Amino acid sequence: MRTDQKILTFILALTLLLGVMTVPVFAEGGLTGNGTVSSTYNSSFDMDLYSLVSYNGNAVTKADLTFTKAEIAEIRDGSSVFFSTCNTADIAQGIIGLTFKQGISKAYTNVKVALTYTKGGTSYTDTVLLPVELKNDGGEEWTGEKTDEKVDLTTLQSIYDITLRPTAIAQDDKEHNIDIQLHLAYKGDRNFQDAPLSYFRIEPVVSGKTTDFPFKLEYSAYGKTMADIKVVKDKDGKVTDTYFDFPFAVKSDAVNGYYPVTFKLYHLYKNVDFDEATPVETTITTYVEIRNGKKASDSTTPGTVTSDPSTAILLLEGYELSADEIKAGDTFDITLKIRNTSGKKVTDVKSTLTEAKGTVLPVSGASSFYVEEIGAGETIEKTLTLKAQADAGVLPVEMTLSNAFVHEDSAKTSTDSFILPVTQVVNLSLDAPTYATEIYTGDSTNLTMKLYNKGKSMLYNVSVYLESEGLKADETYYAGNMDSGTTKTYDVMISAADGYEGQLEGEIVVSFEDALGNVSERRSPISVNVATMDWGEDTWYDDGMMEPVEEPKKGLPWWGWAAIGLAVVTTGIGIAVSSVKKHKKKQQEKEDEDEME
Repeated sequence: MRTDQKILTFILALTLLLGVMTVPVFAEGGLTGNGTVSSTYNSSFDMDLYSLVSYNGNAVTKADLTFTKAEIAEIRDGSSVFFSTCNTADIAQGIIGLTFKQGISKAYTNVKVALTYTKGGTSYTDTVLLPVELKNDGGEEWTGEKTDEKVDLTTLQSIYDITLRPTAIAQDDKEHNIDIQLHLAYKGDRNFQDAPLSYFRIEPVVSGKTTDFPFKLEYSAYGKTMADIKVVKDKDGKVTDTYFDFPFAVKSDAVNGYYPVTFKLYHLYKNVDFDEATPVETTITTYVEIRNGKKASDSTTPGTVTSDPSTAILLLEGYELSADEIKAGDTFDITLKIRNTSGKKVTDVKSTLTEAKGTVLPVSGASSFYVEEIGAGETIEKTLTLKAQADAGVLPVEMTLSNAFVHEDSAKTSTDSFILPVTQVVNLSLDAPTYATEIYTGDSTNLTMKLYNKGKSMLYNVSVYLESEGLKADETYYAGNMDSGTTKTYDVMISAADGYEGQLEGEIVVSFEDALGNVSERRSPISVNVATMDWGEDTWYDDGMMEPVEEPKKGLPWWGWAAIGLAVVTTGIGIAVSSVKKHKKKQQEKEDEDEME
């Protein structure tokens, strides 16, 4: 075998060897969408993530990574955003189920999905954009309406779209002004300025009667539109809250107490005109407290009521409770103070205290009492024992006292109402955090902790963060609002802060607000031992009991051999090419000599 053939054979063998040694290497965090899903509009369909995404441009399989969580970030149709339901029961197999909701009008829709996956024992989250091609029932490109029927535009908005988010009750100031802030949500989204509406208007239901509307009528109209919305942002410019502001001046004859204030809302869904549908009317009620108005009597009482003493004969001046705070499930006494405001006695008085929703009930089963006579200007006191049921306080507890009596030989009645301050027992339960209790300097560990709202009321502005001097987390988790019976998961990577090692302590802090805006915290301690990696000496001993162990000889790592092989290949190719050229040159010279002869 000639020298040049030997060199080529060597290069070929070396190339085959390097091909066997080649190991695919993934860079951290690189999921992208690389496929399009075809689906019939408004139907459920499955998306196979392994066929729709790639990792750094390479196809992925279950052997490469495992999907653990998927959340639909948004579905975008042009400049509008639509949300969808997402079924993740088969996420471990790389399958998620998707169902579009009404309103998408484009043939091609982008679905933004946040995918969490594990690779090499580490968890990552990437957001990918997956194109979806929508088709109608006949398999043709979707044009915004079904082949067999048009979308009923009157169904695109309902009275359940807009809700009032609970906040602290508005109170008047010493100048007799009050500021009512209405924090609205569109289908649960607190950023109301992004609500997909073509028309919106909100206005109070006004009345000249003080007991119904304790504010001065200073303007001919009080309606507001989306142009009047107030937007609150944090230091980074992120929207944290939106609300509508209604300032009022309190009437001079308004009696101290709680008052319901009703508002009417009208809205149309985006792209819906007045000639296509009538705006949906929604009624919401909030409550205000007058504290600097007219007193019902000279006596100071813990409870005040919404009665007008100028028209009442029997007036509920106020009430006293046996406890400073009433929580759902508590049994308590309430003492009612009833005054005859007229100049003549009343007789045969029968009074009944009720609560329409049945959340506060009498312990004895009877909520009525009888008084034979109340003299002119006289005040009587009656005590009832009540029990707040487990669901009391989820909504405001409005009590009603109804009186039937005889005055000047005529049968008459009167009614008083007041808000009973019952609060729900906040029951936020935390699982023990799951994490590695020992790591090396420079390493991180995944920490997860589940949160459960076991109470009957919603928790607001739930956020979770790590508080520690020596440990740090990669993010602060904002969970938003937690409805009764829901679960959230705190999932972060934690590591030692620069310059810290050894046994490091910290606390997972969960902060949240109740319906009145009171902030509470729950804490869960953690402890991580951060060790410095010991690379060892040439030999090691165990208390002198073991013989020295010879350290294995160090060789070049595989990438070193690969580099050498690549250099050899390059050099070999150069030598081979040179040898071939020399051989051809000699052959040509020999042929030239033969021709000359």
